[in-house]
Amino acid sequence: MQTLPVSGGAAAPDAPELTSRWERFENAGRDRATRAGRPVPRLAMPGALPMQAPSADGTHSGPPVVLLVTGRGGNLRVRELTTQEVGDPVDLDAAMLADRFLPAEDPTDTNRTPEGGRIVVPDRATLRSLLDHMDPAADGHLMRAVEIASSLPASTRVVVLTEALGRKFFLPHGLDAGDLGAWASAFGLGKPRSVSNLPVLYRAACWADEGGTPGNVGVMAARDEARLMCGAAYTGVAQQCALFERADRVAAAHTFMAAADPLGRERARVDGTVFDVTWVEGNLVSVQGGFTAKEGKQLLGLPPECFPQMSTSASATLRLKEIRAEDGGFVMEVQPNPVMQAWLHEQDTVSVIASPHLFGGGGMPGPRWTVRPDHPEAPRKLVRDVPLSVSFAGAPVEGAAA
Repeated sequence: MQTLPVSGGAAAPDAPELTSRWERFENAGRDRATRAGRPVPRLAMPGALPMQAPSADGTHSGPPVVLLVTGRGGNLRVRELTTQEVGDPVDLDAAMLADRFLPAEDPTDTNRTPEGGRIVVPDRATLRSLLDHMDPAADGHLMRAVEIASSLPASTRVVVLTEALGRKFFLPHGLDAGDLGAWASAFGLGKPRSVSNLPVLYRAACWADEGGTPGNVGVMAARDEARLMCGAAYTGVAQQCALFERADRVAAAHTFMAAADPLGRERARVDGTVFDVTWVEGNLVSVQGGFTAKEGKQLLGLPPECFPQMSTSASATLRLKEIRAEDGGFVMEVQPNPVMQAWLHEQDTVSVIASPHLFGGGGMPGPRWTVRPDHPEAPRKLVRDVPLSVSFAGAPVEGAAA
């Protein structure tokens, strides 16, 4: 059995031989955390992204209210939480939670704020308990909103603290990333199970390292998620299809941000999601190693120490026209925009990622494809004369399975 070296020449106890490239990447990150004696960042951006756009000085005001839900012995308590302190507990009241969490759908709704709030739970088990305490009939909107937000790869609205910390940091070897007590111990906090540790852990999950502000992609994702929270009030087929499409875009945005993150690119290089192109001559660039790209698609250049800005005049992009295998590597014929052309000439080598199409429009105007049969815009029922034999062939058979 192979052992892997960690701090001071020691080895991770009973470390199995690692064959998966993802396992090797994860183990290398844990090695670094073990040598440092504390969690080390795996992303520059926060594990719990802000709900709001940054102000002019680059700071975030944070959500209007953060509600911490904790449980013990089957009972759930709610507290207000900041990065500095935790408030006094009150018993869970789903109606109160909905008013403080859900954005107002109407300007006349004085019980809710236009921005809504954020729910923080220590772990996934507490989240399941929270959903179990809701009544689908009375708390349907809240329940659906929490379910949608918690199904995303990351959420600005529902933060599972163990998962947010796991997105942000590598833990040292031997600690369980799904155990909040392990995170408290890793950060050197006394009484690992104490509620008093939660502001410190929440602050760590919200921390952005240098270059860790996702820019307009993060802002658009947060705004789209706010619309998801409002849209969860409706259960019609058309609304559910629209919600699914929007949730898919938000999920794609979070996946893109994790790959484009200045530190997260290290993981994205494992499967070629992020790769380097080196200028050769004219409109030719070379690639060594694996890459994920298709001819005819657009690639987005990644600044060395920060996030790219999407769909702006500062974006460095190139159109991939042709891929050829040459001399043990690949040569690509590309059509760079002026910004990318300047980058290639100045830096020679540029990191790129497939340019995502994250936020589309609302579709062409016109009647919806699903309307009530008595709606004025409902299509007329089409009646065709068919042979009797065809009618008999399509008729239901008594006792047949549905």
